Amino acid sequence: RLVMFIGEPLSRDVVDRFHGRAPAATVVNLYGTTETQRASGHHVLTRGPGAPDRSIVPLGRGIPGTQLVVRTGGGADAGLGEVGEIWMRSHHLALGYLGLRDETEQRFLPTPGSGEPTDRMYRTGDLGRYLPDGSVQFVGRADDQVQLRGFRIELGDVRSAVCAHPAVADAVVVIRDDHAGDPSLVAYVVATDGVMPSSGDLMAFMRQRVPTHMIPPAFVEIATIPRTPNGKLDQRALPEPSGGTVHEGQAARDSLEHLLVELWQDVLGRRPVGIHDNFFDLGGYSLLATRLFALIEDATGHRVPVATLFQSPTIAELAETIRDSGWSTKWSSLVPISPGGSRTPLFYVGSYLISILQLAHLGDELGSDQPLYGLQPRGLDGTEPPAERIEDMAAHYISEMRTAQPHGPYLLGGHCSGSWVAFEVARQLEASGDEVAGVLLVDLGPPGVERPEISPWRYAWHRLKFFRDDRRLWPALIWQLKIAFNRILLRRVGREEVRNMSAVQAAHHRAHRSYRGGDVACDLVLIRTQETIALGDRGWFLRWDERTSGALHVPDPVVGIHSDLLEQPNVQVLAATMRSAIDALPSMCGRAETS
Repeated sequence: RLVMFIGEPLSRDVVDRFHGRAPAATVVNLYGTTETQRASGHHVLTRGPGAPDRSIVPLGRGIPGTQLVVRTGGGADAGLGEVGEIWMRSHHLALGYLGLRDETEQRFLPTPGSGEPTDRMYRTGDLGRYLPDGSVQFVGRADDQVQLRGFRIELGDVRSAVCAHPAVADAVVVIRDDHAGDPSLVAYVVATDGVMPSSGDLMAFMRQRVPTHMIPPAFVEIATIPRTPNGKLDQRALPEPSGGTVHEGQAARDSLEHLLVELWQDVLGRRPVGIHDNFFDLGGYSLLATRLFALIEDATGHRVPVATLFQSPTIAELAETIRDSGWSTKWSSLVPISPGGSRTPLFYVGSYLISILQLAHLGDELGSDQPLYGLQPRGLDGTEPPAERIEDMAAHYISEMRTAQPHGPYLLGGHCSGSWVAFEVARQLEASGDEVAGVLLVDLGPPGVERPEISPWRYAWHRLKFFRDDRRLWPALIWQLKIAFNRILLRRVGREEVRNMSAVQAAHHRAHRSYRGGDVACDLVLIRTQETIALGDRGWFLRWDERTSGALHVPDPVVGIHSDLLEQPNVQVLAATMRSAIDALPSMCGRAETS
């Protein structure tokens, strides 16, 4: 009549199989540790739908007299859906670890504000998140949390996504160094019927469930999960990922595709690469793309704009674009990132310190119905000098925008320093009689408004404290070192591209120092990061209301830091915030005319 499971994460399909044998039984998922003296969390299950479901059953809530609490790395209570460590609050905890005073003090703590000596909290080392009903869901062990290119990744979440594939019976996900010495995810898969799905199928399946940075680039078939005598995963018994082979349909078909395959493999540091693999899905980012296209130019003598990757992100598509254009693909300031969709197009100006390619994930996350165009500065291709005034940049961008959207209302956006250029575009459009629906301003204060003076030391302290409290200081430093290393490599293979980029950045820096702005009548939307609101001059960002006679909308701060807003998973929150803000703009009831 009553069945209780405890000790391991419980999946729904196990419960459904049990109910197939004992349909009237009440099944309870219990949660507890040796240190908590007894089971402290519980979740009562009902009959499932009968379909296979490998999702993990919630831990539920604490039994009477106990409480399950999820806290972030900084010690604050986690928000809904936010992953943190599970703490157990109870009067029935162990006194501590015999002879291990330091560890006892780290794991057993008094409950803040309680004042009762026996009311204490225990840090379980398990990771979980709050569900909408207030119960807690287990997502993995803290020691299963890894850092990869600045992102915190729960290996348990990745495994759950792999195991959701109907052809996968079981899986384990680990992080290993690839042949180039870079850490990457590897998924070891046990097939359901002995038939292993292709890596491409698994990647496509996972792309619908997890962010790109959580998709393993390597999937290795194994017969069973190796275990130690006490039932733990024997990671040393897992085979080394081999170079692998490209399955039929992914192999290069001519000399151009063969060349591109070799260059992609060298730049991305992984083998094999198929002609239908997506550059961004394989972990490619803007610096690697710049290096890749410099190598293409060195090998062929022909220059192709890096922004071509937006429309041709695979080797097959890139090769076809090159063949069709005869190696003479036109460079343009206006880059269609995701031009389809029925909504009013968003013209987005990136920071002069980043590549237009960093908007790739934003285009994906805004949705297929939201057209997105990026605007990149003149001078990057070396054919004409960069603009020295923001007013000139805006005038050029307007002429480019009109080729895609002849008339307003125009929807504009700017990322960091791009916010001032987008603001000037709006000012000039209104001066010419065009309607501007609104401007999205991301993480920058207004021009022509004095910024409070903060000493460099205090500014650095605010940022370091934020990084430390968010447990990302060391990963951020590692990621910056990797970027510096790639810049050094880029200088070796793409000197002209580096000179062009440096000239543009220097010109834009001078332009921003001299720009004083003006006033607009349209609504403005200010989107800030958690890092920004931790700075001492955070009030300056809110003074955009002095630059418009319209309304200033300020959504809740988005997660993450300024430098990784456009990367997964933070770009998902940024995109959702943008869509909500766009929908709330009063001028968005109309539709723009597009060509």
